[in-house]
Amino acid sequence: MNGKYDDLLIPKSYEVFFDEVNDNLTEFNNDSLNDSVIKEAFENKSVDLREYAKQIENELNDIEETHILEYVKQSQSLIVINDEIKDCDSILSSMETTLTKFKMELGLINNEIRKLQNHSFSINTKLHNREKVQKELEKLITGIFVSPDLINHICDDKVDEQYVKNVIELNRIMKYVKEQPNKKLIHSLKDIGPELERLRLITSMKIRNFFLEKIKLLKSPNSNVPMIQKNSFLKYKDLYTFLLDRYKEVAIEIRLKYIYTIRSYYQYMFEKYTRHIVKLQVNRIEKNKK
Repeated sequence: MNGKYDDLLIPKSYEVFFDEVNDNLTEFNNDSLNDSVIKEAFENKSVDLREYAKQIENELNDIEETHILEYVKQSQSLIVINDEIKDCDSILSSMETTLTKFKMELGLINNEIRKLQNHSFSINTKLHNREKVQKELEKLITGIFVSPDLINHICDDKVDEQYVKNVIELNRIMKYVKEQPNKKLIHSLKDIGPELERLRLITSMKIRNFFLEKIKLLKSPNSNVPMIQKNSFLKYKDLYTFLLDRYKEVAIEIRLKYIYTIRSYYQYMFEKYTRHIVKLQVNRIEKNKK
């Protein structure tokens, strides 16, 4: 290599390999043997081969110098490109690290979301079960609840139309309790049992006394039986239904007394009617005799 290029600042990483340049020139020289000009020079005896070789050498030196200058000229651009590539590698590495971290964070977030979904599903299931139990519990409480007012009315009030409504409500509660399949396992049903039994006995006795008093009215000779039957028995038939459901012995007792009383009443009325007919006939016969 010519010494005039020794002072050019060429980084070691971008050193020009002149061996490659020489190889290229050698290849050029080999290819040039086939060139017509060179062939003509060998064939032309008048051409001074030394001068021609020197000329060729000068041309090759010029070409070499041109290529070297071009390499040197592009070296700075190659340095910039190399730095840019390094910067790009650094940025890409940083981006890769960031994306990897972001991917890990997304994985953690995904796991948290799954945990929240499972927890939410568990809460919804518990809420559904609780609402179902609450509805059943409300139904049970409504079905077995005996209010203090109902107890007072049953025990203290006289038998009238309002009392009939209270008895119907009591009968509904007792029927509901009786129909429960697991009443032995429900503690509240065990607690309410004695109170319902007490109310059953009190109600049955009050109804019994009420109907017996009405039956006594039928024994009066001047009583209006159809009116009593309508206003006292048909009107309060739900009380008798309660006795049939809750105290059948008392219901049978009232029925027998009612049958006996009505039979006696109609027997008395029939006998009275018969005596009256007989008396009319006797009076008529006596009148005819006169």
